[in-house]
Amino acid sequence: MGVTLRRLLGLLAAMVALGVLAALGSALLSRPCDGLDGRFGVAVVLAGGMNGNQLGDGSRDRAEAAAELYTRGAVGHLHFTGSAARRGVSTAGLMADLARARGVPDGALSVEGESRSTLQNALFSRPAVARHDHLLLVTEGFHLWRGAASMAWAGTPVDGMCKSSAFGDDDPLEVARITLREALAWWLNIARGSAWSVGHWLGFGESLSLDLLK
Repeated sequence: MGVTLRRLLGLLAAMVALGVLAALGSALLSRPCDGLDGRFGVAVVLAGGMNGNQLGDGSRDRAEAAAELYTRGAVGHLHFTGSAARRGVSTAGLMADLARARGVPDGALSVEGESRSTLQNALFSRPAVARHDHLLLVTEGFHLWRGAASMAWAGTPVDGMCKSSAFGDDDPLEVARITLREALAWWLNIARGSAWSVGHWLGFGESLSLDLLK
């Protein structure tokens, strides 16, 4: 094996290791939503997956945690964002429906249902959340740090964050799969976000496709 190839493989291994550490740190060190202190103007709730036409467990857990935060007065508004599902139904819209069923009034809810990635979540939600003070980010633990980094990249840094659960699953194989996927997602986010930012800096913003951020 040549020196160049060994160095390349070593670099790739180091990148994966850093991503894994970021995912595990985010999952294990972040504060649970049920132990959150303070008062926030809006909670930005990132959508997870779907199970057919129904909310997946992760999306349901995030929506339940957000509704509980509103009920106990920790946040004044819930903004659900992301994962436009097939058949014209958005995950964020269904999460808002769940919060509404838990007693959150329509006036305290907003939905962004077109984004298909964490970077798009942050960018597309900027108009809705920019008018609020004290932003809180809500998602599963493994996703929190990358979500917060994406919000900062989009120009709306959060003032706090909390997790609905660490991984949403206790099965070791599923935790390993989620961790590895999140480790790779960190580097994809960095590459895509950097390309978008550099393109805008060079004056090509109007010609950039939003698909770059998927």
